[in-house]
Amino acid sequence: DRFAGDLGQWDFARTPSFVADGAKRDRLIWSGDLDWAGRNVYYAFANTSYMRDSVSMLAHNQTPEGYVQACPYPEHTGALASGDYGPFPSDEFSAWFVPVAWDYVLFTGDRVTLEAVYTPAVRSLDYLLGYVEADGLFHQRAETSKHAENLDLGDVGTRSYMNILLWDCLVKGAAMARELGCEEDAVRFNSRAQALAAAINKHLWSDTQRCFDLSLEDDRLGHAAGALALATGFVTAEQARDMVPRLGYI
Repeated sequence: DRFAGDLGQWDFARTPSFVADGAKRDRLIWSGDLDWAGRNVYYAFANTSYMRDSVSMLAHNQTPEGYVQACPYPEHTGALASGDYGPFPSDEFSAWFVPVAWDYVLFTGDRVTLEAVYTPAVRSLDYLLGYVEADGLFHQRAETSKHAENLDLGDVGTRSYMNILLWDCLVKGAAMARELGCEEDAVRFNSRAQALAAAINKHLWSDTQRCFDLSLEDDRLGHAAGALALATGFVTAEQARDMVPRLGYI
C-alpha cells in the first residue's frame, strides 16, 4: 500500500495522481477549486483516486504552523519550512483543505484517508483560529492575503467571505472529529463555530442591505460572501429569503 497512513512517506513524484488546473494554466492542484471539481469526479467517474491523492497532497504540504499550501508542486516530497506559503500565499485557499477533505470522505467513505488527514485538518483549523481576534472575527494578515477575488498580496480586510468559510471549516472539522470518535475536538470546533457565527452576524450582517457586507471595513454588498452563506447553510431561512433577490438570483 503506497499510502500506509503515513503522509510523510508518500512519494508524490512517483505517484502523481491528482486533479489539476487546466492545461492552459499552471497544471497544479488548487485547494479551493477542488471543492467544485470534486463533485464532477464523484458523480462522473468511478475512480476517485485522483481526489484521494489530491486531498493527501494538500495535507502533506503543510507548514509547521498548520498552513496548507494552496497549490503545491506535485514533485515536492520533503517537509515544508516554517513560513513557506507556496506560490500563492492565501489563508482562504489554505482553509479550503478541510471542507474538501470532508467532502471526499462523505462521497467515498474512505476512512483510511480520513484517519491520515485528520491531524493535518486539526492543525489547519488551529492555525486559522490563531488569527481570530477579540471581536470574534478572523482578521487577515498581509503575508497570506491573496484570495479568489484579489490575486495580489495586501488585502487585509476582515472579509465576510473568509469568516463564513472558516465557520464552514469548523463545522466540517467537528464532523470529521465526531466520525473518528474524537469528541473533545468535535465539541471544541462546534463551540468555536457557534462563537464565530455570532460574531459574523453581529459585525458583518447588514440589517439595511439584508445581506453581508463585503468586509468589516467596506459596507458594499458582499456577493461572494452571500453565495457562500447560502451554499453552506450558514444563514437562517429569513436571511436567505431576504438575500436571494439582493444577490440577483431571482
